[in-house]
Amino acid sequence: MIFIKKNIFIENRKKIIIYSTIQLLGFSIDFIVFYILYEKIYSVILFANFFSKILSSCFCFILHRKITFKKKNAKNINISLIKYYGFVLINIPITSSLTFLFDFFFSSVFFAKIISEILYFIVGYFLSKKLIFN
Repeated sequence: MIFIKKNIFIENRKKIIIYSTIQLLGFSIDFIVFYILYEKIYSVILFANFFSKILSSCFCFILHRKITFKKKNAKNINISLIKYYGFVLINIPITSSLTFLFDFFFSSVFFAKIISEILYFIVGYFLSKKLIFN
């Protein structure tokens, strides 16, 4: 019994490390695209956040499905995809609003984006584990 609990703890810890690594890579994509769009093309948070999230979420969905949560079969991919992008579409206005709000406090849209993404990261792991890739 103790071995089983210890094994589950180790497995969960590995999963969190893998999830965190993929999210960090995804955030890098998100932040770079956000920066380019916001700084060079169109200085509107919602616009930049929408397109950066769509690109980074494609990357994260594929890696989380195959590596983090080890879903190999194609049978339930449509259900996972709908749930995942439902979450992304809910997330975009929330993180955009948080970024806009934090921008007032910190006077830096990029620092505000980082804070809103940290909050997304914390909530995102548990929602992904329980609702999307279950």
